[in-house]
Amino acid sequence: MKTLLVCLLLGLTALAVPGQAANVTIITMNLDIANGFVPPAGPSRVRVPPGESVRLVLPPEWPAAIQWRRNGQPIPGATNSTLVLGNVTTADNGLYTVTGAPFPTIACGIQLEVVAAGTTGNFSSRLRLQPGTDVQIVGFVVTGTTTKTLLVRAVGPTLASFGVTGPVAQPRIAFYDSKGQLYGWVRAAVVLPPSYWTDLFARVGAFPLTGGEEPYLAFDLGPFPPGAYTIHVTDAAKAGGTVLVEAYEVP
Repeated sequence: MKTLLVCLLLGLTALAVPGQAANVTIITMNLDIANGFVPPAGPSRVRVPPGESVRLVLPPEWPAAIQWRRNGQPIPGATNSTLVLGNVTTADNGLYTVTGAPFPTIACGIQLEVVAAGTTGNFSSRLRLQPGTDVQIVGFVVTGTTTKTLLVRAVGPTLASFGVTGPVAQPRIAFYDSKGQLYGWVRAAVVLPPSYWTDLFARVGAFPLTGGEEPYLAFDLGPFPPGAYTIHVTDAAKAGGTVLVEAYEVP
């Protein structure tokens, strides 16, 4: 079972479920505010393998009158606090959202993608760092038998160009393995030029970073053998704010 809190916090934990054939991914959707002037948070991307059981869960403070939607269209009969998608296939791919009273409270969306087992894929999650030494943690698992090359980014200042107020000024990332030990790798002696990163972002479908985020500190590229990892996100400026954490699998 994997439990994820998305949009403002995402964590992933792999658990064994005795007697259960398929794995279960539980996605708890946080609430957001849309007031007609500021748009809601963008959807978090979550990838799962075929045959997974996915449960989209609303927090308890959500009102009773709700409607689940897929790609903007109502899902018939989906008016409960939990939406269960059993044995998912690529036919279940899409943007899942919730609407319901009272306005203007809404739920963040989930961009669900069913991909082949062994594919790490891409994911993103928007976090909120408190002023000071606050740390937020994003977890992910690399499956299969081969090492994956991942681009991981903590986007802060660039978010201002998308209308996000109060972005983190100096986002920082660090990686830890399943034993809680700091994870790193040996780098080439040559420092990669800015043009390399610009080209890489375009190749994997990531938007350009125009706010001054620093390579190797706010974003990094490295090998991840199969296993569970966490990304620890902090603000070197200690002012806190909003940060978008992303991971892209590099072919």
